[in-house]
Amino acid sequence: MTLNKTVTPVRGIYPILSMPFMADDAIDLDGLVRQAEFLIDAGSDGIGFGFGSEIFRLTDDERDEALARVSAAVNGRVPIISAASANSTHAAVARGSAAKAAGADILMVNPPAMATAGPGQVRAHYEAIAEAVGLPIIVQDAPGLSGVSISNDQLVELATSIELVTAVKIESVPPAPRVGVLAERIGDHATVLGGGGGIDFMHELQRGGQGTIPGAAHPELFIHVWSRFQAGDVAEARRCFNRFLPSLTLMWRTFDQFLFAQKEVLHRRGVLGPARMRAPFDPIDPLFIAELDQMLTDLGIADLGPRWEIAATF
Repeated sequence: MTLNKTVTPVRGIYPILSMPFMADDAIDLDGLVRQAEFLIDAGSDGIGFGFGSEIFRLTDDERDEALARVSAAVNGRVPIISAASANSTHAAVARGSAAKAAGADILMVNPPAMATAGPGQVRAHYEAIAEAVGLPIIVQDAPGLSGVSISNDQLVELATSIELVTAVKIESVPPAPRVGVLAERIGDHATVLGGGGGIDFMHELQRGGQGTIPGAAHPELFIHVWSRFQAGDVAEARRCFNRFLPSLTLMWRTFDQFLFAQKEVLHRRGVLGPARMRAPFDPIDPLFIAELDQMLTDLGIADLGPRWEIAATF
């Protein structure tokens, strides 16, 4: 797919980095860089910072430092997405500018919350960010996390009328039907991506989705499904996705459980230290670890470590 714009399309697999914390609540920057290298080695098309990076639990300085550290290590090998949402246009421009200065290649922006902005104001919000910052923008619709939704009509307008809007990311539930509607309406003006931990990825692809922005725990799954689907081997893509779907569902019971599960799996794979969360967070179900153990055992990947071979694993 080639966009009907000069901006480079966002297609493929762009996992969101999990945010590793040390015992004193400081960010484990070395672990963060190690995770970025792990995702690149796995074949990810890019990496990102977003809700899955617990940006809502970080200070602005921490967000910028984490992004700058990863950007320096990545050194242009893959694009880096950075969330840059705020509840005023002034603040969103400042956040986007700071992300650009720290090394972001693409911004991911939710519509402003805390006020009922009309369609004209929402469009002006994105136009102002595009003009002031000058980076490609992914418009993110994640009402369960941001507290605000954006209509299909508005998404189509943003994607077709703003040059730097390169993609829309759909995380409303269920995402796949909306992905299909938007892929048809937006056409070649922008790509339509999924999120939500990748839980509907296969069905998004079958409706015209052009990639996903999942968690970081098992990038090989999404890369394999994406590559096989692109090659026309839909049966293999579906077989692999269906095999792992129960584990995606298990991890997505609550958002904090999803965040914890990503870190726990990355820890078991030798990528990160022990899974830690910054308080306050939803209590982790005390039976969850045992359930995760059983799920990984049933999948045959409990002891495979940082390198999951496609043939053996999937």
